[in-house]
Amino acid sequence: MTTQTICNGSTPDGWTFQADAIGDQFLHIVWTGALGQNRATILTFYNENTDGYPVFRGLFQKDVEVLLVDKSGGNPGDETEAMVYSREWGWNTGKCRQLKKETAIETADSSEVRRSLLGSRDASAANWLRRNGFSLGNVVEITRTGKVERWGREQDGHVYVVFYNGIVSEVLEASP
Repeated sequence: MTTQTICNGSTPDGWTFQADAIGDQFLHIVWTGALGQNRATILTFYNENTDGYPVFRGLFQKDVEVLLVDKSGGNPGDETEAMVYSREWGWNTGKCRQLKKETAIETADSSEVRRSLLGSRDASAANWLRRNGFSLGNVVEITRTGKVERWGREQDGHVYVVFYNGIVSEVLEASP
């Protein structure tokens, strides 16, 4: 059985983050600002550091490089740590916990959109969103292994849909 682990932390200027891992692979970091704005960083495996810890890297807001060091040594779970670094914030610790099987697909947001899309292929997710009144606003970020799209629906705002290797790995409420 593949496990899902989340690691939560914060930065000195009030941003919080949640790094998500499936098995031994960290997929993305979801950032929430002091005003409630959400951003996503798609992570890719970079290398192992000199201590043998897996290092993942991605971008915050398209131009700030972010590194995540998996202090569990490739086995994230309860009571382990992920260290997140950027030049602007320095090193920040995320405390990890493994989600139980029945809650693995329900982290912070249990909306119908999230429940319906997690684990879907990109074309199926786009079809579901269109059938349910959403339209694609823009592609916020594209990397070698993923992308973040902003979708909107008049009656209830926007969502960010995070894809990792063509699969929906997260759905976030977007600021207007």
